Amino acid sequence: MVHNHRPSPDPPWLAPVGDEAMQAGGYRSEGAVALLLNEQGQLLLHLRDDNPAIPYPGTWGLLGGVVEPGETSEEALRRELLEEIEFIVGAVTAVGRRITPGPHLLTLYIGAIAKRIEDLSLHEGAAIRYFRREELPDVRMAPQLKTVLLEYFRAERTPRQGHTSPCDP
Repeated sequence: MVHNHRPSPDPPWLAPVGDEAMQAGGYRSEGAVALLLNEQGQLLLHLRDDNPAIPYPGTWGLLGGVVEPGETSEEALRRELLEEIEFIVGAVTAVGRRITPGPHLLTLYIGAIAKRIEDLSLHEGAAIRYFRREELPDVRMAPQLKTVLLEYFRAERTPRQGHTSPCDP
């Protein structure tokens, strides 16, 4: 199914990839992922299964997934977080959209998480872990995800530095 709607413009720090396809609604599916930051500003990442049948097996990624028919991207994100790690996220803010290979329209959200790894229940993937920003360049992940994360943190746009979020002091 090809969606035919116009997403909201991206913040300048997250320039869309394939802007023509996004503006024309030319993508096959839609997904939503979360930048979940703890009180120390560490990012929660998910280790994908080492299954050659999935994209980027055995790499670290963001939690989230596909938007199902009738869902908004935020509803999909909330459902996926509950399914994947039994986490009910509070306030989230959409911080950008891009077209990724596929083509897929991916909405990136940011939110806070105040749980220890031991207090989360992993149901998909091999592991979850918090990473410090300075570790991200060395983490094995999909190249386009690494680019997005490094752009985001280079711009220093975390909940503590400008976004309204439960982890604001």
